[in-house]
Amino acid sequence: MEENTNEKIAAFRDSVRLGIDGRISGVVEDAERQSKIIIAKAEDNLIQYSYDAISRRTKEIKTANGRRVAAANSEGKRDVLMHRNNIIESFFKDIEARINEFTADREKYRGYIERRLKTANEEKTFYNWARILIRDRDRALFEPFLENYNGLHIEIDNGIRLGGFILFYPKEKQYLDKTLDKQLEYARAGFTYNTELHIR
Repeated sequence: MEENTNEKIAAFRDSVRLGIDGRISGVVEDAERQSKIIIAKAEDNLIQYSYDAISRRTKEIKTANGRRVAAANSEGKRDVLMHRNNIIESFFKDIEARINEFTADREKYRGYIERRLKTANEEKTFYNWARILIRDRDRALFEPFLENYNGLHIEIDNGIRLGGFILFYPKEKQYLDKTLDKQLEYARAGFTYNTELHIR
């Protein structure tokens, strides 16, 4: 009988062990499943975090590079513009020097003035009250022309640097600028604002 009881206890113990082993096995399987889910979520989170970090860094790099490129582009354009302006300055200084050579040749300059006076008189007839503004050093050149145009009276204008003349009609408060200064100014404006010379 004692043997029978020992067998029953052993059988019960085996049964409990099997039940416990089954439960332990289920718990372990469940833990492994949960572990896989947690690892998969962690990997997804890590991938998302990495993607966000890379995207953020890429954006920062693009922004920084964009600024650098814009700054370099702006600096390049500024350098080209300065170089262009230096060329224009040099070009127009050369033209001024040639104008000065031209006005120094009194015969050529006299012929030029004679033609310009004739054209100006055709545009607007010289009246008795008209004034002709000239450089002081051109006075001797202009005085003989006053015989042909009785209405003109000479006045000195220190603002005229290169030559030519300005006709002033005081009663009408009207000016006709026929100076070489004004012609050069127009030429410079046309040259400077020529669209083919602009930097794009």
